[in-house]
Amino acid sequence: MSNLFWPESRVLAAALPSLEKIADLINKNMDSRNETTKFEPLLTTTSLMTELEQTSLLEESETYRSSISGSSGQEILLNLLSNSLDTTSHREIIDNEWSKDYLNRLASLSLESLKHEPSLIKEEESKIQSELAELSFREYKSFIQTSECKSNIQNSLENCKTHVSKLSSTILIFEENCVSFIAETEKITKQRTKINTIIEQHGNLLDILEIPQLMDICVRKELYSEAIDLSAHVTRLAARYPKILIIQRIENDVKDTMQLMLSRLIALLSEPIKLPSCLKVIGYLRRMEVFDEAELRLVFLSTLSANAVLSDYTAHILGHLTGTLAEFIPLISDTSSLSSILTQLMYCGMSLGRVGVDFRHLVTEYFEVAVLRIIRTMISEATKNFIDQFEDAMRKGDYASSWMIDENKTSLPSYMDSIPLRTVTSFTTSSAPSPASSFTPLVILMDYPPIGHLTNGYLSAFNSLRLLAPVSLYHSLGSHLSTSLVSIADTLRRYGDKLIEDQHNTVIMQVFCATFAKIFVPYITRCYVDGVYGGLMMQVNGDDNESLVEDSNGMNAFSIVDQAEILDTLKDFLSIEQKR
Repeated sequence: MSNLFWPESRVLAAALPSLEKIADLINKNMDSRNETTKFEPLLTTTSLMTELEQTSLLEESETYRSSISGSSGQEILLNLLSNSLDTTSHREIIDNEWSKDYLNRLASLSLESLKHEPSLIKEEESKIQSELAELSFREYKSFIQTSECKSNIQNSLENCKTHVSKLSSTILIFEENCVSFIAETEKITKQRTKINTIIEQHGNLLDILEIPQLMDICVRKELYSEAIDLSAHVTRLAARYPKILIIQRIENDVKDTMQLMLSRLIALLSEPIKLPSCLKVIGYLRRMEVFDEAELRLVFLSTLSANAVLSDYTAHILGHLTGTLAEFIPLISDTSSLSSILTQLMYCGMSLGRVGVDFRHLVTEYFEVAVLRIIRTMISEATKNFIDQFEDAMRKGDYASSWMIDENKTSLPSYMDSIPLRTVTSFTTSSAPSPASSFTPLVILMDYPPIGHLTNGYLSAFNSLRLLAPVSLYHSLGSHLSTSLVSIADTLRRYGDKLIEDQHNTVIMQVFCATFAKIFVPYITRCYVDGVYGGLMMQVNGDDNESLVEDSNGMNAFSIVDQAEILDTLKDFLSIEQKR
C-alpha cells in the first residue's frame, strides 16, 4: 500500500521517456567514437571537412559546458523534462521537495546506473499496477461504499447548505418578529400597569363612577341637600382634572340630574305647600346658584300665577290641534280643501291673537308640506306621461310624422314662420296683475298633441297652486319644474338621436323641439312666475323694477327655470334659425 501512494512513481513515469532519450544519446556517442577509430584511414581524405566539423562540435560542446557549468544537476534535468511534461506536472515537480530530492538523486547516479534506471522504473510501475489491480479486486466493495458515502455526503452537504440558507432567512424574520414582539410587549406592559393601577384604585373609582346614580337616587327620594353636596364635589373634581374624559362625562350627567332637580323644585313651588317647605325649596334654589335674587323672586311669582290653569288648557288644545293637522293633512290631495281649512284657521288664530293666543305660526308648516307634495305630484305625473309617450315610441319605433304633430296640419314652413328666432320670455315688471288673456295657451301648442297634454297638466298644477301658494315654496317648486323640463329635453334628444333619420321627420323633430324650447318653456315659466307668484313676489321685493331687468338672452331675474340647459340639450335639433 505504501508503494501505491508513493509520490515518486508519478515523476518516474513522467520522466521515463526523457531518461530513455538521454541513454540513447550516450550510446550513440560511444558508437560514433568506435566507428571513427575503425575507419580512420578512410576519413583522411575528408580531413578538412572533419576538422571543420570537429571545430564546430568543440565550439558547441564548449558552449554547452559553459552553459551548464553554473547550473546544478537538478536544474539540468528540469530543463530536459520541461519539454515532455504538461504545465500541471511541471509545476507539481518544481513545488514538491520529494521531486527535487529524486532529481538530485538522478544527477548523482553514474552512467550505468542511469541506463538501468528506466528499466527499474518500468518494473516499479508494473509492480504498482499489479498491486493496484489486486487492491481494486480485493477492496471493490470498499470503493463502492466510499463512492456512495461520497455521494451521500455531497447530497447532505447540499441539503445542509439549503437548510442553512433557510435558517439564515428565518433567523432574520425571527429577529424582526422579536423586535415587534418587544414593542408590543412594551405596550402591553404599559397597559397592564394602568390596569393594575385601576385595580388598586377600584374602590375609589367605583365611588366616583356611582356619583351620577347616587345623585339621581337622592333627587328622586327628595334628598336635595345631599344631591347639592354631590354636585359641588363633582364640580371640584372637574376643576382639578379638566382633561379626564370620564370626569367630564360624570359632570355632564350630574348637570342633567341638577336640571331635573331644578324642575322638581320649581314644580314644588307651584303646588299648595306650607311655608316651611316653601322656605326649604327657596333655600335649595339659592344653594344651586342658578338664579340671582331678582330672578328667584320672578320664578316664585310665576309659579303662583292665577292663569296657570288657562294656559295649560290653551297649550293642551293647541297640542291637540297640531296633532290632528299632522295626522289628517297628509290625507288631503286637493288644494281647495287645504285653502278652506287654512283660511278658517287663520281667522281663528287672528281672533284668538287679541287675547294672546295667536297660533297661526304653528299650523302653516303642515299646509306648506301638503301643498309641496300635491303640486310636485301633479307636475311629476304630467312629466311622466309625456316621457312615457316618447319611451313607448322609442320601443315601438314610431317616427315623428306618425304621432308628434296634428295630422290636419301639413304646412311645416308656416310652423317655422310662427316660431320666434329667440326665446319668448315676457314677464310682467309692474305690481299690477297681468290680464287673464296673457296666460291663455298659444294656439301653436295645440298643433302638437304631446305638448298640448303637457300644457294641460302643468296648467292644472298651477291653477291648484294659485289657491294656496306659499312664498316659501317658490324656489323649491321652481327647481322641481326646471328639473322636469330638463328631463323632458333629454328625452327629446334621445328620441331624436335614435329614430330621426329622413329629412321629413328631421324637420318635424326640429319644429317640435323649437316649439318646446322657445314657446312652451317660456310660456310655462311666465305662468309660474307671473301667473302664480307675480303680484305676491312684487310685494315681497318691494316693487323694485331693477330686480326684474332682463339679461341679454331675455331671461328674467325671477326665472328659475334653466332655459340655457334646455337649449343646450336640444341644440342639435334647433337649426331653424340657420335655415331661415
